[in-house]
Amino acid sequence: MRNSLLHAISSSSLAVKDSLLEERITFITPYVTGAVTFDGTNDLMLRGGDLTNNADSNVGSLSLWLKMNGGTGSSLGIMHASGGYFVSRPSTNKFRIVVANSTSNLQFETVTNVTSSTGWVHVLASWNTNFSAGNKLRQLYLNDVSNVTTVADAAAAFNVDYTQTNHAVGSMVNTTQKLNADLADVWFAPGQYIDFSVQANRRKFRNGFGKPVYLGTNGELPTGTAPRIFLQGPASAFAMNKGTGGNFTVTGTLTDALTSQSD
Repeated sequence: MRNSLLHAISSSSLAVKDSLLEERITFITPYVTGAVTFDGTNDLMLRGGDLTNNADSNVGSLSLWLKMNGGTGSSLGIMHASGGYFVSRPSTNKFRIVVANSTSNLQFETVTNVTSSTGWVHVLASWNTNFSAGNKLRQLYLNDVSNVTTVADAAAAFNVDYTQTNHAVGSMVNTTQKLNADLADVWFAPGQYIDFSVQANRRKFRNGFGKPVYLGTNGELPTGTAPRIFLQGPASAFAMNKGTGGNFTVTGTLTDALTSQSD
């Protein structure tokens, strides 16, 4: 009886230890996402229409991981909807965001250059255009550090025309300015504003070790609401938008990147 009891206690203890070990392994296993290469010559993605359930708004937020592979001194498109928004790396080698409507725009960019020598960078950005000229809210962080200057803010308060007939990733909508870079975890949320000056909000996308954070099946975890666009590797699935805006169509051949921001 005593031996049976000891055996039962020992088995139970081992089961608890195994369970705790499994939880510990699960906890310390880092989130790894796939990065995808746009070759700067052939590769791009087009929505072929507006984003599903899209709407104009005066706010928006963006997170993405980027590694430039070439094109220094050239204008390269990252995300674009003609007349609405343009996320790019222009010929000045800055990382720039333009949000606009037919009469007004807000433009802001990094102070430092982003080139092939920079390596992987994490970009966080948010904006609110419901303010007077010179007073609109714009935030831009590179690798967890604020890095922003205003290029243009001369308009009165306005709504961004997010609703457009087409949306591009990896180029402009007209297929020019093709991106020569690796991209990962592209999270774009028109209509959602995140204050990235709050460190806890930055940690929803980038952990304290500078690595990507799991954003949820549909990218819903940072705000509780899925973004319009949420793109993840591998290359074979990158155009399958996990956000609410619908899938994209690939031109060219996307490939899995040789390195990852998770490395």
